[in-house]
Amino acid sequence: MWYWLVPALGAIFFLAALGITSKLALETIEWQQIIPWGAVCYGVFTIVLMGFFDTRFALGRGGFWAAMTGICLSAGAVLTMLTLSRTEVSIAVPITAIYPVLTLIAAAIFLSESITVPKVIGTLLVVSGAAVIGHWSG
Repeated sequence: MWYWLVPALGAIFFLAALGITSKLALETIEWQQIIPWGAVCYGVFTIVLMGFFDTRFALGRGGFWAAMTGICLSAGAVLTMLTLSRTEVSIAVPITAIYPVLTLIAAAIFLSESITVPKVIGTLLVVSGAAVIGHWSG
């Protein structure tokens, strides 16, 4: 039942570290110089994981959506680096983290997921927190 929690906690840790490591890198290099390092590391992870899990390169409908996922990951990374280069990490990360609003709406439209009261309340709390940080920090 809780099999998703361990990787979710790992994702939280690494995404939290991402804001800090990116801002430290931006002290001495431009945001455009961070992106190639992401590609190199992602490539290494891909090679290792493909070997470890005996994964094949996906084609067809699944491959198309995997490519779209890669585009979203890349665009999100580039725009996050650009945002971090222009403001404090303690402002940039919460503001860019309000994407659950769009995810909630898109999941309802494209995946027929239900919009429940707890999901709406949780999403509003995320947005409220980002609004508070943005208002009193910027």
